[in-house]
Amino acid sequence: MSSKFYGERLRQLRLINDKSLLEVGEAILTTKQYIQQLETDVQSPTELTLNALASYFNVAPRFFEIPYSNRIYETDCYFRKAKSTPSNVKEKAQHFASLLEEYVNFIEEEFELPLISFLDKDFDYKTLSQNQIEQAADELRLAWGLDLDTPIDNMTKALENAGAIVTYFSELSDKVDAFSINRKRPIVIRNNEKDSGCRLRFDLAHECGHLVLHKFIDNSFEDEIKEEQANRFASAFLLPRRGFCKEFYEIFLGSRINWSRMLKLKERWKVSFGAIVRRAYDLGMIDAVKYRGACIYLRKSGQAKKEQGDDYIEIEGSNLLTNITKTLVNDYVSDIVDFVKNRGWSEELIEKITSVSLPKLKEAIMLNSSSKIVDINQYRFSS
Repeated sequence: MSSKFYGERLRQLRLINDKSLLEVGEAILTTKQYIQQLETDVQSPTELTLNALASYFNVAPRFFEIPYSNRIYETDCYFRKAKSTPSNVKEKAQHFASLLEEYVNFIEEEFELPLISFLDKDFDYKTLSQNQIEQAADELRLAWGLDLDTPIDNMTKALENAGAIVTYFSELSDKVDAFSINRKRPIVIRNNEKDSGCRLRFDLAHECGHLVLHKFIDNSFEDEIKEEQANRFASAFLLPRRGFCKEFYEIFLGSRINWSRMLKLKERWKVSFGAIVRRAYDLGMIDAVKYRGACIYLRKSGQAKKEQGDDYIEIEGSNLLTNITKTLVNDYVSDIVDFVKNRGWSEELIEKITSVSLPKLKEAIMLNSSSKIVDINQYRFSS
């Protein structure tokens, strides 16, 4: 081989495709030990081996020859359920995010994306008070042209209008609710397996909280505290004190909850019952006894995970990345084909990270392709 082979690129593809060392080795008729040596740059593949790897992962050999310059590490990310999320799931998500960022860097050269607007402030989150979090949520609402009296119609669109890239990874484990990366252009990746629109909105608002409050990651600070701060921000952002207090007072009549009124409030603000009663408790509108009673009712009535009214709140879709990708394929196909060829990507890889079906791109790549497909079953490779 005359070109440099970057083993991390092989590991990146292997993990986002959920393949083990053994599976890759068996697929190209070699050993898992040899694949590990390739990933750690102990060995360099022969040209035939390189072509077989490219064929197996449906990329061009060029993919492995480009430095992994934008590697995203765990310390760059905010994971919900960080401690309970297996390390292999985190690493898979990080490699996926790195590929997504590569693609986003490309589309930024082609399109003028929304300006990034997440408050030009640096918070000392080690001493961050509840009042500061409330103020930050209100300030961001006003900066985004959202008043303090009405619900946010679409949380995904609000993030995208503020310059964030919001997408989902269809193969992300259910152990990851969502995670965000505060890079040059913020990225929020959500779990598409959730069937509750209001919980998805809260996840997005939670990640928004990290992007606003926690611009600088400090691993010496407790994850639980940062997660609680992001939860408080999400609650204040989706249910601003001024508007929420006006509408909540009728929910409790004496010591009982009027659940029919609670349902109307949920459908209007598009947040869960659990989030509503927690917000009321945090604002001192109900005491600990009433809050506990509401939580017990939700648990005993089988609404701990799926609540009444969830089906009436739509699951928001991500539009910015989808629309730009479709525009590229429909109107600037030569540009995206050049990107694919120069980076060694494939239409399948773009579909994986954008969750957009692109049959037209596949046709264009085939028309412009000069690569040869290697039948890996004809060969047996040795380490």
